[in-house]
Amino acid sequence: MRFDDRVTGDLKRYAKQARVIHLELDPAEINKTQKNHDAWMAQFRELEEQEKAAVMQHDLTPTKEGLTMGEVINLVNQYKADDAVLVTDVGQHQMIAWRYFNYKKTRTQVTSGGLGTMGFALPAALGAQLHDYSRQVICVVGDGGIQMTIQELENFIGILNRITIIFTRRGININALTASESRLEGIHRITIEVTSTEEAVIQLVNQIEKIIDVIKAFYHEDGGVVYQEIALYKIPVTRLDGGLEKIIRQHGARIISAEPEFVVLELTGHKEQTQELLEILKEYGLLEFARSGRVAVAKRMLTIDSFVK
Repeated sequence: MRFDDRVTGDLKRYAKQARVIHLELDPAEINKTQKNHDAWMAQFRELEEQEKAAVMQHDLTPTKEGLTMGEVINLVNQYKADDAVLVTDVGQHQMIAWRYFNYKKTRTQVTSGGLGTMGFALPAALGAQLHDYSRQVICVVGDGGIQMTIQELENFIGILNRITIIFTRRGININALTASESRLEGIHRITIEVTSTEEAVIQLVNQIEKIIDVIKAFYHEDGGVVYQEIALYKIPVTRLDGGLEKIIRQHGARIISAEPEFVVLELTGHKEQTQELLEILKEYGLLEFARSGRVAVAKRMLTIDSFVK
């Protein structure tokens, strides 16, 4: 409660038998009704040092296996922004987070205090982030609390995450995924490659079309699309000799970057073609390899225009 004179009335008559400890956030209220805290504060600081030695030091530098909650929050401190907002749920982690979080600025704590229930933190953190996208928001919540409101993420995350969740829930692995602009301004296309039965793919397509932001979903077999993939190969320049140059020409690859220590090759084709060159170049000290997902267009003449009104 707010411990001011409107609550206490006449201080000479208020709770005469009680020992009052006044904790206050508002500087204007300090020493307003309860005065002379200096002795108690000195004792508090002494006990605080004892707590650091007896409890906090063991949490931050434990000798047992596994992470302590104090270690986790201390690790967060190393990477957080100075104006990061900490949002806590309800439970032991709430007290641990407060104890070890390194507050740098005011107005960086959101909590339900004693008025909220488990599940408070996640929707509160989403609200804090929506209020200010420029601020870092850190949500600390236990396994019970997150289960109570985790469904809020489905309404908050982007369309790409919502689509991939559908595949995850059905246990279908995504072999490759490519997102790009389409011919129509403001409309993007996502090409997803999977290996599964036609029945399972049809179910996926029907589920994806239920997402509000999806205009239309199609599925094709390999023969129904024209597609390519691009692969990049990073090779040490010291391995570049006549034999390797012949291999590059035979596979239709080309050098797109020549640096003092390495060259980068590019090959566009089907996965079988880029994979074949990959296996060969491993013998030439391949430093890095990257391959895109499919870039594809359908062979049938049906276009997205007929679904956009």
